[in-house]
Amino acid sequence: MGNGRIEGLRQAQDLEADLVDPIACGGLYKLELKSPGLYFCHKTGIKFQVEAPVTIEYKLDSWSDHLKDLSYTSYEILSPLFNIQTHGESNAVSAVYLPHYLCLKGFSGDISLIQCAHFKDGNLTLETPTQIEPFYVLLKNPTFSCLGLLTALGKKKTPKHGIVLLYFKILCRGDPIEEYKIHLYTVPYTVNVEESLDQENKKFGFQRVKKYEHTNESIYTKSKYLITGHPGVLAHPKTLKFDIEPYQFTEIRLKEKTADIFLYVAEEKTQDTVWDTRLTQSDLMDVAQLLSSLTIHRGACDLYPDFVDKHRDALIQRVSDMGQILDHLLKHKLLTQEQYDNIRSIRPRQEAMRQLYGYMTIWRHCDKEKFYQALKMYNEPLVRDLEDKDTIKM
Repeated sequence: MGNGRIEGLRQAQDLEADLVDPIACGGLYKLELKSPGLYFCHKTGIKFQVEAPVTIEYKLDSWSDHLKDLSYTSYEILSPLFNIQTHGESNAVSAVYLPHYLCLKGFSGDISLIQCAHFKDGNLTLETPTQIEPFYVLLKNPTFSCLGLLTALGKKKTPKHGIVLLYFKILCRGDPIEEYKIHLYTVPYTVNVEESLDQENKKFGFQRVKKYEHTNESIYTKSKYLITGHPGVLAHPKTLKFDIEPYQFTEIRLKEKTADIFLYVAEEKTQDTVWDTRLTQSDLMDVAQLLSSLTIHRGACDLYPDFVDKHRDALIQRVSDMGQILDHLLKHKLLTQEQYDNIRSIRPRQEAMRQLYGYMTIWRHCDKEKFYQALKMYNEPLVRDLEDKDTIKM
């Protein structure tokens, strides 16, 4: 199915249910349903058929946590994983509709291999769904635990509905903007993905750029997708491996600041374009103005958690290649020649880093961002390790 029609078809299917806004506390959602009906949670996309008053609590769990003791490579994940509990009559919920991102029209495998996974007390059991619909799996008379959709891996790759999300951050302000970067994600299409990534990126000062999101074609787990663009688009890494957990992104830097920007996502082997967009200067300025207004109301320190300050101790102990970093800082005039020579003369390396942090006390936020970029260029494994730990803690 061409994904240009997905949003309309999905919305038409969801209009059959009553839209409900759950009570949210952290990652836990709660529905207090007083009367029979079909209810749709717009935060997560899950639907419940209810026959009597009931309270339903649910959250999204990590597949990797539950599959770590099993043969993870034996299955392909087709949906989010919901941890569900109910409080009320035992048969108050007569059906649950679990959202999935499998593209049924492009699926050429054996549909009987699509199973609903139940995780309880560390054990996995598989149940054949009552019905498989374009965007949902229906389970009638369900028993609740951790529920999600799996299929046994075959020789053919499984097609998914995908979206591409863009997030924008100002590194150094000016008129026009002096420096900024964009994070590009290629992820499966489910309601909860967008909200989850929006919240995660806001913690690090990013705001979503609203462009058309759906891929033109189905995308495939484990396949690699090439990120390109013009003019002056620099993507790192240049390829993204489409996977369910965790969500990966590529970082985009731009040499040109005045021209419109064209971005493309293509399957690496075939070079077939699955998504493209045009970012105008107006698009970026609109997001920049929104970020500026958020900074005024919330404070720059709240909006821009600083990697360099947060990981001071770890960077002092673990940075391995200071020479190229110092060259970078000197080139961008963040160090004077005297400071540069002084740091290079200090031994051991940890004391040299402490001296660098001493000079850093008068730097602006955008100066520290340039230091962060130097760290990424010349000590990338260390930066990724620290950022991965930040993500786990979130």
